[in-house]
Amino acid sequence: MLFQAASLSLGGELVSSHVLTTLHCQVDVAKNGEIALALMEQNHYDLILMDIGLPDNDGGEVTRRIRPMRQGEHCESDAQSKSLR
Repeated sequence: MLFQAASLSLGGELVSSHVLTTLHCQVDVAKNGEIALALMEQNHYDLILMDIGLPDNDGGEVTRRIRPMRQGEHCESDAQSKSLR
């Protein structure tokens, strides 16, 4: 399985990456929304972990931009944030 994590906190990124690689998954990490979108154009991901508080974009907006790229595929989203507001 191939996973993409977009701008999770450093701790969240490390834990997520470690758990997924331990399960023999390939993990790509995008530091911002534009990188996440570029990776989406190059790869097919089984799961994307998206932070809603990206440094350059709103994660919800990036998710809305990803959906048309995967027309006809099942696509669910769950908003998460590293911020506790």
